[in-house]
Amino acid sequence: MTTALRTRAVPALSFAAVVVRALVIRALAFAALGLAAPAAAQSSGSALAAPAADGPIQYRLENGLEVILRPLEGRHFTALGVSYHVGSSDQPEGYRGLAHLTEHLMFSGTDELGPGEPHTVLEAMGALTHNATTHADQTVYFETVPNARLEDALWLEAHRMARMLAGLDRARLERQRRVVLHEGVQNGHYGWRGRAREVTDALVYGDDHPYARTAERAADVNAISLDNVRWFFQTYYAPDNATLVLVGGFDPTRARAAIERYFGPIRRSGPRRERPRARPRPLPGQATVRMEVQTTRDFVSFVWPTPAWGAEGDAALDILGSLLVTGDDAPLQVGLVDSGLALGIEAHQASRELASEFRITALAVPGRRPEELAGAIDQALAGITGFSEASIEDARAQWARREENAQEGILSRATLLGIRGADGYLGTVENERARYAGVDSRSVVDALRRYLPLDRRVVFYGLANPSVDAGGRVLETRWSR
Repeated sequence: MTTALRTRAVPALSFAAVVVRALVIRALAFAALGLAAPAAAQSSGSALAAPAADGPIQYRLENGLEVILRPLEGRHFTALGVSYHVGSSDQPEGYRGLAHLTEHLMFSGTDELGPGEPHTVLEAMGALTHNATTHADQTVYFETVPNARLEDALWLEAHRMARMLAGLDRARLERQRRVVLHEGVQNGHYGWRGRAREVTDALVYGDDHPYARTAERAADVNAISLDNVRWFFQTYYAPDNATLVLVGGFDPTRARAAIERYFGPIRRSGPRRERPRARPRPLPGQATVRMEVQTTRDFVSFVWPTPAWGAEGDAALDILGSLLVTGDDAPLQVGLVDSGLALGIEAHQASRELASEFRITALAVPGRRPEELAGAIDQALAGITGFSEASIEDARAQWARREENAQEGILSRATLLGIRGADGYLGTVENERARYAGVDSRSVVDALRRYLPLDRRVVFYGLANPSVDAGGRVLETRWSR
């Protein structure tokens, strides 16, 4: 997951001043809408699915907002996540960075909250964390607050969903544009890494796939206008394109009433083009890219398109990534690092909603050519016939510990539940445990042979040249069919 919004400096206000101001603004907002704020209310939403014995409660408001509630006894905090189902893959060509910039502007205030005040209000609530991230498929706003302050956090998220544009002006846009551009430079989005991503994405997915245009560009960020942001927000930042998730020690009856009270009056979006659910095309062969990059070590990367998050094969490929590089008998660790060819190697499945990518990257030791590394990787992959049960169990245990730690954190649960998985997959604790528990040596080898063919992939050679331009230089792109 990418493009995290860092906390920025905000005007200093006392705890009491912030809370009083927030409550006054909330009261004025309801008065302007001609609404009362009753102590309890019945949800106007229809049930999406009856909850399992120990599963989440799912329903939808009349305005289309999807709600997922997961109360947990004994927790003193509640994690709140609002996932807008829009991300960098939804940006029109020429506006790469629009999703990221809009994310930042959601923290710049409204017509009633000044620049940075959403941060200040959350801090005054005693929030343990509050932030946002932009991904290819979604933009997520999240916070973890004491149970007693959940209603205030719900009000804040509903308020900026309804009122962000009312406070948007050129000064706020320019301030956040500078922050986004600074992050782009700091994170390498505009250098050779960003260019390499553009090149490989186009080859893996094809020019027409949404994932081919996720890489951010400085020139595009500089070209974004107020009208562009208004269009993007009005099109995608609406309750019928969002999922609200609560996980923690809240009371579900009171939470449902507050959700109806604050989010219920917000209007649906206007007519919107249906979001494409395109799967990547099968690669017609092997694409080879050679690019000079501003580094001191050559490297090679292999990229394959693989199944979406939650789809068949996704969990097996996660386990495969661990098996290839972790443990005394890990094929890539033994064949490249232990043999002295590579300084380091990594392999992982990067899962997303429409499709995923499996990547293997190896960094050459001085004096070794990246083609040697590529040959050694191919030899190691071709020689795999299976994995011992002990190795599989160790890899499963690693993922189980990772998932257990993540799921123990209520914020991790909340963000996972907001993702739209393949064919409606929902990332509950039970679903995640089940899909990893079902992985064995046969399923891992089947996934390797099916999804990582040696003749249908993208091979990227990064050729070190410290004096080349910061954006790098592509020397060759060719297909071998």
